[in-house]
Amino acid sequence: MIHFIVFPKVYVYILKNNPQSFKFDEYIQNNEKEISLKEVVKEYSPEELVSQKSLVDSIIELDEGQLKKKLEYLRGGNILKIDDFQFYIDIEERELLPGQDSDELVLRFDLKICNKEGILITSINDNYGSEVNYKNTVKSFLRNISNDLKYSLENYKTIRMQIEERNIFWTYDKILPYSINIFNTSNINPKSRLANNIVFLHQILLGIIGVVILFFITLTKANSSKDILS
Repeated sequence: MIHFIVFPKVYVYILKNNPQSFKFDEYIQNNEKEISLKEVVKEYSPEELVSQKSLVDSIIELDEGQLKKKLEYLRGGNILKIDDFQFYIDIEERELLPGQDSDELVLRFDLKICNKEGILITSINDNYGSEVNYKNTVKSFLRNISNDLKYSLENYKTIRMQIEERNIFWTYDKILPYSINIFNTSNINPKSRLANNIVFLHQILLGIIGVVILFFITLTKANSSKDILS
């Protein structure tokens, strides 16, 4: 447990605070960085975020009169048509519990944006959940979505920068295959004082565990031999 769980997590903690604490084999470093970049792109879909934000912002600048309608209008299953766009909300609700307000029953809340022929352009998931206020205007709701998309895009850029420039991408799953064989320092080589101390402790504990296991195996064999002779 210590070898497979505790030490890998300690190494991840050290690397997050100081990515230069360990030096990895160049192939390992580049490969894990590339995998991390692909993962963050898959998680955030930055091109889709940019496209969706641009689309929402363009709708906000359109017909002021239509956008002044309350969000309750869309909640009733109505479709709002503005210039070349029409959109509606697709919601999934749960049963109301005692003491809950009617605005607290949303499980899923998606904004569907279509062209004037009704063909879906994009679907934007809203993460407000129970915080959706149907008394707000549609324009206010769209602005909130635009801000959410902007926030997600900024998060993506920050994480990508940390991966590319600071090599902050190591996780438990990524470090585990290399920390298992901690005696092979060509894969993971401690550089900082703290990293060296932790690796030394790791190796010492593994050595002690190995000796204890060997002792019990030898003892078991010896007892078995005595039983046979008896």
